[in-house]
Amino acid sequence: CDYHLKGKRILTLTDVAARLGYEVLIPEVVVDEIERQYCVEITNAVDDFKKSLGKIVDLSLDRIKPPITDDFLEVKCRDFRVEYEAGLAAMKIRTLPYPETPPKALVAKELSQRKPFRDSKKGYRDALIWETVKGELKRKKGLLGKCQIIFLTENTRDFAEGNGLHPDLIQELIDLGYQDNVIEIRTDCN
Repeated sequence: CDYHLKGKRILTLTDVAARLGYEVLIPEVVVDEIERQYCVEITNAVDDFKKSLGKIVDLSLDRIKPPITDDFLEVKCRDFRVEYEAGLAAMKIRTLPYPETPPKALVAKELSQRKPFRDSKKGYRDALIWETVKGELKRKKGLLGKCQIIFLTENTRDFAEGNGLHPDLIQELIDLGYQDNVIEIRTDCN
């Protein structure tokens, strides 16, 4: 994951989007997932480092002072969100808030096994992402019949079938009065 928003993919995406007049959006639930993943990965890396340092001390019998302070992880995890959001803002990427979808609607979708739910244990955050995307679409309802949103995700298992949106998701768009091509799915920003 590109935790510091310095990778070629995000830089290319934002550059091309700006030149073409597109807006890059990210659901807040995705930012929450990225923050959690960062904290887990840095915690695991520090744990691995401490184990390796302990082994070096055991093998060498030298006393080596750990270069990582006790509050290192707390500071890194606390500061990550602020730095990440500042990076998004600098790149003109807008964060979309959580959807206002009633929990009852999500439970009904989950119970009927419609995408993006896979089974009763998986899919809640994916459903929030999908509801966020649809929520942004609703605000632009005057553009019926044209692709309004390019939904960039590598999660084809829960959002796609073949090269397009999953039929369950297309049906939701049609039920809302949109054309079936109003949201197009892409798995790679290239």
